[in-house]
Amino acid sequence: MLSFLIVLGAGCSSDESSPPIPPDTFASIYTDVLVASEMSRARSDTVNVNLDSIYAYHGVVKSLVDSTVQWYEKHPDAWNDLLDRVAKNVEAQLQADTGRTSF
Repeated sequence: MLSFLIVLGAGCSSDESSPPIPPDTFASIYTDVLVASEMSRARSDTVNVNLDSIYAYHGVVKSLVDSTVQWYEKHPDAWNDLLDRVAKNVEAQLQADTGRTSF
């Protein structure tokens, strides 16, 4: 997970008006990466997260994810909005999995 977050700090020269991966889709991808990373850390019998399999599930490739991350680095307000979506996604998954309504 840390390596994925570090990638967010990488620079880029993209100035397009919208990210390469639509925000809802990227929020789902990012949510899956975070959840899978935490699950693998919490369970010693879980194999390390394979990001390529998460990307394939969502129909994207690493280069597209990388360019989307780079786009968000240039658009911090959009990044904050995306993180809000991810937090809501994680909350919804937690509620669905445990019946809890908050962390």
